[in-house]
Amino acid sequence: MKLSLPIIILISMLPYTAFADGTLNISGKVVASACTVDVNTVDRTIDLGSIQSFDLRSPTSGGEWVDFTLEVNQCPAGLNFATAKFSGDPDSNDVTTYKNTGTSTGASLQLGARTTIYGNGTSMKSSVDPSTHKATFPLSARIYSAKGNATSGTFHSVVNLTFTYQ
Repeated sequence: MKLSLPIIILISMLPYTAFADGTLNISGKVVASACTVDVNTVDRTIDLGSIQSFDLRSPTSGGEWVDFTLEVNQCPAGLNFATAKFSGDPDSNDVTTYKNTGTSTGASLQLGARTTIYGNGTSMKSSVDPSTHKATFPLSARIYSAKGNATSGTFHSVVNLTFTYQ
């Protein structure tokens, strides 16, 4: 008798079972693997040399541009572009330049590609070479004085980079 009780309960529940049609939508995105930031780009130091405070006496004056490149490599096949986004503390005298945290006052860092200045929040796009799987970012930097009359002292500035890929 105990054996037939569970069967009776199961049979008596069947008429009350409801069935409904529904749709489950699942979405996602398949993205390319990231490139590798070149070891000579990670934590890189650019030596801008020395400049006389006399050369920064006039507004919008600056030292000589120092050229350098940043690079990402080992980009996966099919990746067309790499973008470097620049961020850092802007200088209060010219927000397109980066703040000097050294002892020289009135001096800031100007970063660019000679015709384009890359300040905080700006981006630079570079094509990924399909044969080498690298993207190169040719840049230049210099000590700059927006208002002039920069004082002598040390110069130090930090620019952070975030790389994205397409």
